[in-house]
Amino acid sequence: MSESSSSGIRGTHLVPITLFLAGSVVVLWCFFFYVGLSERSALSAQISAQEQPLQQAALLRVQLDGLASATAKLAEAGDKGAIQVIAGMNGQGFRPVETLGMWHWSPAPDTQKPR
Repeated sequence: MSESSSSGIRGTHLVPITLFLAGSVVVLWCFFFYVGLSERSALSAQISAQEQPLQQAALLRVQLDGLASATAKLAEAGDKGAIQVIAGMNGQGFRPVETLGMWHWSPAPDTQKPR
């Protein structure tokens, strides 16, 4: 009889331990789920905060390319003011470059840092 009563005592302690471990796993899963949601919302906020500056940078690039194109065409036509602008930009390390029919300002090869 003592053997059956001692195994019954061990079996009754196994149920609360199993319930405690299962509950701990559920609580841990809920915690990770909450952290994941909060990280996702923070990342979404960061992405939306970067949208406007990226759009402004793209617009500025288009405007700068348009100015470079017009200035280069004027310089090719012999306009002294456009030639001075080109010379000034060259002095600052930029030069007009034509790619696919569009002019844009590009760093001069001697001012690019080697990687």
